[in-house]
Amino acid sequence: MLWFHRLTLGLLLLHLAAAQVFLDNQAANQVLTRRRRANSFLEEFKQGNMERECVEERCEWEEAREIFENKEKTNEFWAKYVDGDACESLPCAHGGHCKDAVGSYSCFCPAGYQGFNCEIVIPELCESTNGGCEHYCKVVRGSVQCSCTVGYFLASDDKSCHSNQTFKCGAVISADTRTVFRYVRQNVTTENPTEWNTTDRDTDSVKQKIDSPPSGNSTDDQIMPENAVFEEPVNAVMATMTRIVNGEDCPPENVRGRLFS
Repeated sequence: MLWFHRLTLGLLLLHLAAAQVFLDNQAANQVLTRRRRANSFLEEFKQGNMERECVEERCEWEEAREIFENKEKTNEFWAKYVDGDACESLPCAHGGHCKDAVGSYSCFCPAGYQGFNCEIVIPELCESTNGGCEHYCKVVRGSVQCSCTVGYFLASDDKSCHSNQTFKCGAVISADTRTVFRYVRQNVTTENPTEWNTTDRDTDSVKQKIDSPPSGNSTDDQIMPENAVFEEPVNAVMATMTRIVNGEDCPPENVRGRLFS
């Protein structure tokens, strides 16, 4: 029976001690007062404030809309305000652009990639721009493999084709050759009119030789300049191959030359 009285007395003393340490709500508010700016009088007439609306208390989307006064900016803030920034961990691969949303995110992938996180590489097959190959393209195990024609080798980029040969495939080579005679007038003075007339006569002979086609009836008394060379007419040679790689037929006007330049 004695132990019961001791227990009752101990509980009474504990209650009295707690009453001296802890204060009620009204007494506690009198010690440290803090005036809340939110939900105050005439708050709706004030301009939106981030700290007052969404920091001191939990705000709604409409309250955030009053702060930004722009729907797009409000949605960007709201997606991070509700559940944090999902794009902070950079979930989009291969340089994809991340856009945060409420409970999720979206990845905008660059060209050549797809998937939720841009993790899938879209194969560039031969049907699209020849797979990027300069000559031949084929698909091997779902990927593009380039190759070159005879006389070429594959470059370091595995796309281009180079050649070290002089007469490589696709180049039009003409069997005809041409030489150009450059006539240089001799230096003469007015003290020797005979030599001057001879030079003019030689020039006229050269022009006559050019204008008239060569024939077997020419006489030996025709005056010709020393070391005169006349070129044969050169005709454009058409390519005989059915397929030319990076080659074009040379137009006839580009192979005609002039005797004097």
